[in-house]
Parts: sequence; C-alpha cells; structure tokens
Amino acid sequence: MLQPQQLRVLVAIRDRGSLSGAAEALGYGVPTIAHHLSSLERHLRVRLVERDRRGARLTPLGEVFVEE
Repeated sequence: MLQPQQLRVLVAIRDRGSLSGAAEALGYGVPTIAHHLSSLERHLRVRLVERDRRGARLTPLGEVFVEE
C-alpha cells in the first residue's frame, strides 16, 4: 500500500539530491529514508532513484511518478 510519507521521501530526495539531505529535510535518519524508498520501489516494482558517490537522483520513472 502506498503511504504519503513515501512520496514525501521521494520528493525530498529529488529536492536535496541525496538520502542524507532528504533525512535532514524531513527530520529522519538515513535508515528511515532508505526504508521508505525501498518499500516504495518494492511496491511499484521499479527503480525510482539512482545512487552513486555524488548523491542520489530520480530515474526518469521516478521523475514521472513525482510529477503525477
């Protein structure tokens, strides 16, 4: 089931460019952000965020999902 908090996490990752930035913006720890993100990706069965050493960015599907 989709949770509003999962969407807030996805938007915060987009806006802040990293899981740690999203955690700071929302007042959560990084593990909580990662949990919400992985739950959402499992539910939708798609990858919504690409992560690397420079941070995180939404995939094209992630961008469409946030816009909808």
